[in-house]
Amino acid sequence: MDELVKQAEAAGEAVKVAKGGDSREAIKAAVDALVAIKEKITALDPSHPLALARAKKALKDAKKKAHKEGAAPPPAAAPAAAAPKAAAPKAARAPKARRAARRRRRLRRGPLHDAVGAAASSAPVAIDRAHVARAAGAAAFLGGASPADAALVDQWVELSLSYPAFGDGPGLVAALAARLAAGTWLVGTAATLADACCWAAVTTAAADAAAKSADVARWLKLCESQFAAARALLKAAPKASGKAAEASADGGCPPLEGAVEGKVVTRFPPEPSGYLHIGHAKAVLLNDYYARRYKGKLLVRFDDTNPSKEKDEYAANILRDLQTLGIDPEDKDSYVSLSHTSDHFDKIASLAEQLIDKGKAFMDDTPQQQMRDEREARSNSKHRDVDAKTNLQRFKDMREGKAPEWCLRAKIDMSSDNGTLRDPVMFRANDSPHHRTGTKYRAYPTYDLACPIVDSLEGVTHALRTTEYNDRDAQYAWLQEALGLRKVRIHAFSRINFVRTLMSKRKLAWLVDQKAVEGWDDPRFPTIQGVVRRGVSVASLRDFIVSQGASRNIINLEWDSFWALNKAAYEAPSKRLMAVEAAGKATLKITNCPQYDVGDVHALVVPWHPKDESMGMRPCRIGNTIYLEGDDAKTLAAGEEVVLMRWGLVKITKANGLAFEGEYVPDGVYKKKKTLSWLAETPDAAALTLVEYDYLIAKPKLDEDDDLATPGVLTPVSMVETPAIGDPLCKFLMQGDVVQLERRGFFKCDVAHNPFAKEPAPIRLIYVPDGKPQHKVPFSRLPSAKKP
Repeated sequence: MDELVKQAEAAGEAVKVAKGGDSREAIKAAVDALVAIKEKITALDPSHPLALARAKKALKDAKKKAHKEGAAPPPAAAPAAAAPKAAAPKAARAPKARRAARRRRRLRRGPLHDAVGAAASSAPVAIDRAHVARAAGAAAFLGGASPADAALVDQWVELSLSYPAFGDGPGLVAALAARLAAGTWLVGTAATLADACCWAAVTTAAADAAAKSADVARWLKLCESQFAAARALLKAAPKASGKAAEASADGGCPPLEGAVEGKVVTRFPPEPSGYLHIGHAKAVLLNDYYARRYKGKLLVRFDDTNPSKEKDEYAANILRDLQTLGIDPEDKDSYVSLSHTSDHFDKIASLAEQLIDKGKAFMDDTPQQQMRDEREARSNSKHRDVDAKTNLQRFKDMREGKAPEWCLRAKIDMSSDNGTLRDPVMFRANDSPHHRTGTKYRAYPTYDLACPIVDSLEGVTHALRTTEYNDRDAQYAWLQEALGLRKVRIHAFSRINFVRTLMSKRKLAWLVDQKAVEGWDDPRFPTIQGVVRRGVSVASLRDFIVSQGASRNIINLEWDSFWALNKAAYEAPSKRLMAVEAAGKATLKITNCPQYDVGDVHALVVPWHPKDESMGMRPCRIGNTIYLEGDDAKTLAAGEEVVLMRWGLVKITKANGLAFEGEYVPDGVYKKKKTLSWLAETPDAAALTLVEYDYLIAKPKLDEDDDLATPGVLTPVSMVETPAIGDPLCKFLMQGDVVQLERRGFFKCDVAHNPFAKEPAPIRLIYVPDGKPQHKVPFSRLPSAKKP
C-alpha cells in the first residue's frame, strides 16, 4: 500500500505538470495513469483517502444502510499485508520528531478554537493541521497538491484566527460572503481546513451576522455535515491552560503586561525619511490593535531628529499611507493623535543637561572610527571623567554651532557585554535645516535619547518595538531611571520580511534617486503606495499583516501566499471584460454572423459577472470579424468547433495562417470544445497597455553590505508592457478600478482613458499576481513575454 501511495503522489504531480502544458493527449494519459493506480488502492482499501470517489461513496452508503437496519457496518476490504517494521532506535526517531515539532510550530501561529468540537465551550486548542486532516480522512483537507491552494488555505486559517482579536465577527462574515458568492467552499472544490477554522470562528463570534448572509448560511450547513471526524479529534485534543490559554484566546497577540482598560497608550514613531512600507504596516497595525482592544489611545509621533534625511514630502505621504490603512491621526475626534519629537527639543536638551550635571553624561570629540574601536575594545574615552561644569559649557557650545566636532555620550558601562550600554552617543551637531524648525537648532538628540524621554512625557504606557531593539531595551530603561521619568513597559514583536524584497529605506531612496524606478510608489516597491498601486486590496493587506500576530519569531514570507489571499478579495466584486493581445492577433470572419441590435450597434447583452446577476448586464459587441489570441489561433484547424466565451459555438471552415473563416452554430454541443476569448473588430475598441512586474531584487535575501549597483543584485528585466486591444467598455474604467480580463487574470487600472485628449494614451492596466508560481520566461503569464 505504501508503494501505491507513493506512485499515486508521483502520478498526481505528473497530472499537474501536464495541465501546465497545451497537450490534451498528455493530460489524458497522465490522468488515466493516476486513475489506474487509484483503482488498485480502491481494490485494497475502499476507505483509503486516495480511493476512487465512487468506491468511498458506495462504502458510505452501505454503512448508512447497515446502520438503519441495525446491523454492523460491512467490513472494509483488508489492506495488503505489510511486513512489520522494526522499531526504530531513539536516535533515529529524534530528527523526525524534531521535524514534526518544527512543522507544528510553523503551521500553527495561533490557536484553533474548539468550536469545531463544541461551539458552546469555545476553549482554545493547539493542534497540527496535518493531524486534523489525517483524522478527517481527507487528503485534500490541506488544499490538495496545488501550492497556490495550500497557500490560500494557510491565509484563510490565519485570517480565522485573527478574529475577534483583530476585527469584529461581522467583518469576517463579510469576507466569507464575498468569497462564497462565487464558490461552494473557500478553497478549491472540496472542504479544507480553511473551512473548518473559519466555521469555528463564525460559530463562536459571529453567528448572528452569518445568519443574514444566504451564502454564508448555506456554507455553514455544509460545514456542519462535513467535519464530524475533525470534531471528534478536537474534542479529544488537550486544552491550553494558564498563560498559554490566555495568550491563545487573542489570536497570537498576547495581553499587554499591566494593561488597564481605558488607560493604555501605544505609539507609532515613524521617521519622515521615506515612505511607509509593509514592515511599518505591521508595527502601526499592532499598535492600533492594542489601543482599540484596551479602549485606549494611539499616538502617531514623527521621530524627526535627523534633519539630514527628513522632508515634508515624506511626512505628508506617511499621513496619506496611514489613512490608507484606516488610521487618521488628523481626525481630532478619533482615538489617534499626532505629535512630533521636535515639539520636545527644548525639554530633551534640558534633561540632557541634567544627565551631565549628575555626572551621567560627558562631551566627547573622539573621531568616529576611533570611538568605534574604543567601544569594541571596551576602553574608556579620555574625556569620560571631565568635570560637569566643563561638559555643560561644551554642550552649550555644540548646541550653538560653535563646537560641531563634539557630541554628548551617556556614561553607562564600557565593560558591558551589551554594546548599546558602552557609553552611547545621545546628542550630535547638525547644521542641516530642519523641515519644521528651520535653523533654530544646530544640534539634535539621537533616537536613543529622545524615544524614552518623549514616550514618558507623552503618556505612553506600552512601547511596542521590534526584536532588533532588544539590546537597546536596557539602555531605554537606564535613561528613564537616570532622569527620574515615569517608566514605560516594552513589548517586543518580530519584523515582517518577504523574500526578494528590499526594505531598507536608504537603498529604496538610492533606487529613486538613480531613477531606476518610477518613484516611491513604483509597483515593484514594498511601500504601501507601491503595493496598493500594484493591486493589493487594502482590506487583504490589513488582514494579512495582523494575522501574523505579535510573535517574536522572525520569518521570511513568500509573496505567493499573500497574493493568493488577495486574489480572493477580487473574485466576487470585479467585473469581467475581454482583451486580445495586439501583436500576433488572428482574425476570424464569421460568414453567417447573427445581428443582435442594441441601439445603433450590434451586441449581445451579457452579465457583468457570470456568477452574480445582481451586478447587472452589459453590452458585448459582436461583428462579422473578430480578433483571437495568436497563441489560441495556432491550435485551430479547419473543421474544428470552438466556443466563443459569452457568445456561442463557431465551426472553423477555413484556416490560412492567422486568418480564419467560420460559421456560427446556433444549436451546437458545447461539451469538450475549446473555449476562447475574443474581441469584435470595432472602431471604438480600447487601446490598452498591459503591465506586469517581476521582483526588483534577483537574490532571495539581500545582505546589508550588498551594493545595488553590482551586477546580479537587481533583476535585469522586471517589467513587461504588452499592447492589447480591449472591450470598448474599458474606456469607462477609473483609476484604481480592478477588472478581470477573462482568461488572463485581474488587472488594476493605473492610467484611465482621457476622452478629452487629442490623442488619448492607451489605458494602462497593471496585472495583479494571483499567487501561482511564475512559470513563463522571463516571469509572465502574458503570451508575448520574450527573453530579455
